[in-house]
Amino acid sequence: MGGPESLAEELRHVETYEDYLDSFLTENDRMYISDERLARDLVEIGCLKGSVLSREAFYQKAEALDRQQQQQLQQQLQQQQEQQEQQQEQQHQQDQQQQQQQQPRAAVSAGSKRRAAAKWSSFLHSFYSR
Repeated sequence: MGGPESLAEELRHVETYEDYLDSFLTENDRMYISDERLARDLVEIGCLKGSVLSREAFYQKAEALDRQQQQQLQQQLQQQQEQQEQQQEQQHQQDQQQQQQQQPRAAVSAGSKRRAAAKWSSFLHSFYSR
């Protein structure tokens, strides 16, 4: 068995301690030791393979791995929420900038309308005054 990464990977693929012990058994082992419990016991005490976790150590490491995965998921969720908040803030700032850019145009546009209305009124007044 390799380092902590390979142990973590192995623990991801087994549900129980018995499954963990079974992962050390080869087809040859199973052929010569027909009693499944005996084969697991031999693996557990290290007769068939090298270093094997005890039942207690297995469940401790499995729980630690579960906690680590939960923390990673929580961190990812928090990062996603922060990114969404940043995107919303950026969108809000862009909207405000667009509104600020459009407001002067609206003011110019209103002034232009007043001048045009005054010219039209002056034209009509001079036309009907004749």
